[in-house]
Amino acid sequence: MRFKTGVLALLLLFSGVVYGDAVILHSTDAGLTWTSEASNCSQHLNDVSSWKLGNAVAVGDNGTILVRNSQTNVWVDKSIPGITEDLNSVMFTLAGAKFWAGGENGRLLYSSDWGNTWHIATSAPFTINCLWTDPNSTSAIILGGANGQLYSTTQGWLSSGTTEDLYAFAGHRCRTLPDWAFGNNGTCTGNYSGYPSYSGGNTAFRGATKVASGGLPIVACGAKGAIYRINHPHPMSSVSSGTTANLYAVAYSADCNSEEVYITVGSSGTILRSTNLGVSWNSVFSGTTRQLNGVSSWGTATTDIYVVGNSNTSCGIGIISDESTDTHSGLQASATTGTGMLTVRAENSTVTVELFDMSGRRVENSQASTEAGQAHFSFSVPRGIYVYQASSGAETISGKLVISQ
Repeated sequence: MRFKTGVLALLLLFSGVVYGDAVILHSTDAGLTWTSEASNCSQHLNDVSSWKLGNAVAVGDNGTILVRNSQTNVWVDKSIPGITEDLNSVMFTLAGAKFWAGGENGRLLYSSDWGNTWHIATSAPFTINCLWTDPNSTSAIILGGANGQLYSTTQGWLSSGTTEDLYAFAGHRCRTLPDWAFGNNGTCTGNYSGYPSYSGGNTAFRGATKVASGGLPIVACGAKGAIYRINHPHPMSSVSSGTTANLYAVAYSADCNSEEVYITVGSSGTILRSTNLGVSWNSVFSGTTRQLNGVSSWGTATTDIYVVGNSNTSCGIGIISDESTDTHSGLQASATTGTGMLTVRAENSTVTVELFDMSGRRVENSQASTEAGQAHFSFSVPRGIYVYQASSGAETISGKLVISQ
C-alpha cells in the first residue's frame, strides 16, 4: 500500500530520492536465525506465501510479483506488464498448483503453474485487503476489505456482521471458509462461518495465522504489539508480546520434529517467535530495521519460513510543515498535536480519513458521519509523525498528525 505522492506534496520538501531493494528474509531453522535474500525490487513487498521447501511467492506495490525457485534460490520478477495496482495479499491453494493475489481497486490475479505465469481474473467490487483460498477448489476465493465487506467468487456476498475494515483471515487446514476475519477496533468476526465473534477492544488487527493445523490456536496481531489467541472453544484472550512495535503478520509452522512455532513480524524489523502455542514470545534478531509486512511457512514438516517487507526507498524528507490545520473549500481538518485526535468539518454527511506512517504504509482507514457539520476521529497508533488524508464528497485534504502520548 504505497504512499501517494499527492499527499506528500502538501507536507514535505524533497531533497532527492534514495532507492534500495525490498527486504526478504529466509529462515531454515524455524525462525531462530534469518538470512537476507536479494529481491532486486525497489517496491514495498506486502505479503508472501509458500507451498513447499524452497518455493514462495511475494507480492507488493505497483503490481509486483516475485517468485522464488527452489532450484536456484533466486527471486524472479513475474509481474504482469501494465498492472500497477498495489497487491496486498497472496495465498496458495492446495487444489492444484495455484496461487491467488489481490489488492488495490479489486485487482485479482492467479497463477496455475506454481507462480511462473500470471493471469487477470474478474476484479472484485472493492480493494482487497486480504484473501483466503478454498483448499478444495481452484476457483473459490474469499475476499475481505473496507467496511466489513466479504465476497466469495463462488457464493457472492457474505455477511461479516461488522462495518469495520477487515485486514486478515485465519483458519485451519481444509476449511472452505476461514474461521475468522480480523480488522479495526478489535474486530474478530465469525458471523459468516458459524464461529463465535470476539472483541479485541480497540486493537487495530493487521495479521492472523492464515493456516494452522486442526486443533491448534489461532493467533492474531496488530498495533502497539497486540497479540491475541483463540483456542476454540475458549474465547479470545490477549497475551503479552513484550514489544510496542506495530505487528503486521503472523504465521504458523511445524517442523519435522513436530515443534509448533508461531512467528510474528512488524515495524522496525521486529520478529517475535513462540514455541508454546503463542502463550509467550521472544524477540529474534532480524538484521534489519525495515518494516516487515508478511510472513509465510508451508505449515507442516518444514523449517523454512519467509518474511518480506519494505524497500528503503525514501523521499529525502527535509522539512515537515508545522501547520496543524488544513483548509480546502468546504472541507477543513484540525489536528490536535500529541493526542491523535482529528476533527474534520465537512458539508457532506460522511467523511473518510486515511492515516499513513512516514514509511508510506497506511495504518488506519476510518469513516464517520458528521454531526453539526463535524466528524471526530481518534487513532490508536504508536507515538510518531503521521500524514492524514481526509475525503468528503469530491474533496480531499491532507495534513500532519503528531502523536506523542
